[in-house]
Amino acid sequence: MTSQEEKSRIADSHNRMGMCYARLGDHARAQREFEAAISIDPKSADGYCNLGNTLRELGELDGAVSSYDRVLEIDPGRFDARLNLISTLRERHGVSWSAFGAGATADYPRFGEREAHARVARPLRKSRADDHAFPRGVRVVGYCLAAVIICVALVLWILRR
Repeated sequence: MTSQEEKSRIADSHNRMGMCYARLGDHARAQREFEAAISIDPKSADGYCNLGNTLRELGELDGAVSSYDRVLEIDPGRFDARLNLISTLRERHGVSWSAFGAGATADYPRFGEREAHARVARPLRKSRADDHAFPRGVRVVGYCLAAVIICVALVLWILRR
């Protein structure tokens, strides 16, 4: 086992121990375990996400926001961290989720909304090397054309039988 694998394994055990403490409601001990996991493996997205959750439970919203930011730097596709960051920013600015429901008006001041969208990139999927060869509209038309060609070929094949 390499030293990096060993560090990752030890960090994972600290992370799991922190999750146990968090489930038991001992968030101070959970925070120490998550910080230990992060100090051993600074690229542990799980450690940062769990630390953010724990800091949020402890009421340290600024620390939670920075932890979620770090998760998204490490792994931009983490949907749970993105949602937690947005809800923490809203909570930090004192905005309830009910304000964004059916009763919300267009002129309602949406504190935290702009900051949340500015901080949280929303990649729908991981980009591929060939994504930028054609603009999105051209790709969509190409896919539709391919689907039509396949359908016509299938109909012709059925009619020949």
